[in-house]
Amino acid sequence: MTLHEVVGLVGVLIVLIAYFMLASKRWASASPPYLIANIVGTLLILFSLLIDVNWPGIAAQLVWIAISLRSLILQRKTRA
Repeated sequence: MTLHEVVGLVGVLIVLIAYFMLASKRWASASPPYLIANIVGTLLILFSLLIDVNWPGIAAQLVWIAISLRSLILQRKTRA
């Protein structure tokens, strides 16, 4: 297994743990831990997809990051 595959798998694990925390009601869908875990996990997956180019996967990860970042930014604006 190559380094970028390991990095991608770690990203998948982070995203799955975040989803588990959401499904088990330990995290809310708009909570910073959930959003940050999604961003970090997705960035790691994106890294692996950029090495072994997979355009549909790259597109999905970029949208996932954009949605999570937007939610995180909007949350910070409403708190300020």
